[in-house]
Amino acid sequence: MTAIKRYYPPGSARLKPVALPERGCVYVKNAKAGSSTVLLWLHRIRSGDATAAPVNVHTDAAVTRVSDLGWPAMADRLSSDYVFTVVRDPVARFESAVRSKVLCETNNPARAQIEQTLGLPAGSPLTVEQVLAAVESIEPIMLNAHWRPQHLNLALPLVRYDLIGHLESLASDLARVQHHVGLPDAPHEARNATSGANLLADRPDLRRRVEVLFETDLDLFGY
Repeated sequence: MTAIKRYYPPGSARLKPVALPERGCVYVKNAKAGSSTVLLWLHRIRSGDATAAPVNVHTDAAVTRVSDLGWPAMADRLSSDYVFTVVRDPVARFESAVRSKVLCETNNPARAQIEQTLGLPAGSPLTVEQVLAAVESIEPIMLNAHWRPQHLNLALPLVRYDLIGHLESLASDLARVQHHVGLPDAPHEARNATSGANLLADRPDLRRRVEVLFETDLDLFGY
C-alpha cells in the first residue's frame, strides 16, 4: 500500500482496482480501454443476471471497490489474487478520449484539465492540436486518467499482472480470464464506445507527436 501511495503524487489520479473477492479476481480499470465493458461483464457474473445493464457501471456495478475493503486489504489482493487489465492502441485511445471528452461533451474533469492548462473558459471550442499541446505540457503522472499513459494508470512495474489484455482482442482475452479464474459464463457487450472519423488521418505531424507522447505504452504493450 505504501508503495502505491508513493507511486502517485498528491493530486494525481490513483490506481483503480475492483475485485470479486469470492472469485480471487481483481480488475484494474484503465480509462478509455474498455473499462465500462469489463465492469458490466463482472457485474453480470456476480449478479447472475446475464441481461443486467446498470445505467452507470462505474458507480453501480456489483464489484468490490477500495472503499469497501480499504487500501491495505485491496493491496493484499493485488499481491495474491488473479489480476488483469485491458490496454488499447495508444493512438486510437487518444482519439477516443478527444471524441468522448472534448468533442461530445463540454463539462467533465478530463476536458476541464485541458481548458485550465490552456487558460480557456469552460466549454470553449477546442481543436485536437490544442488538446495535444495541453497534454504534452502536463507532467504525465498528473494527467487525468483519460489522457495519462496507460502504464501509469496501471502502476507498472509496481503492480504484477497475470494478464494484460488488449481491447482489440477483448472477447478472447476475457475468455482467458474466465478460464483461469473459473468464472461462470456471462455475455459482454460494448459500453460507452465512441465512433467517428480518424481524427489524425490528415495530420501525420500530430500523429507522430501522439506516438512520441505514448512511446512507452507502444513498446510495453506491443503496438
